[in-house]
Amino acid sequence: MLTLNFVQRLLSKYRPVCPIFMVTRNASASRYAHLYRGVYPFLFPEAKPDFTKVNWQEDVDRRIKWGITKAVELSVLNVDDPIVVIQGWRGGVGHTNTMRIVKADPEHLGIGHAE
Repeated sequence: MLTLNFVQRLLSKYRPVCPIFMVTRNASASRYAHLYRGVYPFLFPEAKPDFTKVNWQEDVDRRIKWGITKAVELSVLNVDDPIVVIQGWRGGVGHTNTMRIVKADPEHLGIGHAE
């Protein structure tokens, strides 16, 4: 799940056999993503919150869960499929350095609560 076109372009360049899902609040980035092979852009409908009041990682997790739900609804992803999530350690351009492997379960990503 990605938000900017730079990372999608790099991933798409190597033509992975799996789809690349992009969740973004930027309508322009979403439109441009259609130019890259294998990228499925999803435009997140909520406005960007004030991160002095909202935890940034919780917002990222909410967008991931939303993207998984939409992908399952469109039948391009099955529940419990493994997903590689690429994100930054903080918001903004140039901070993409984190990769997580989670299961496609919109209710539970295996993060944020005790098992």
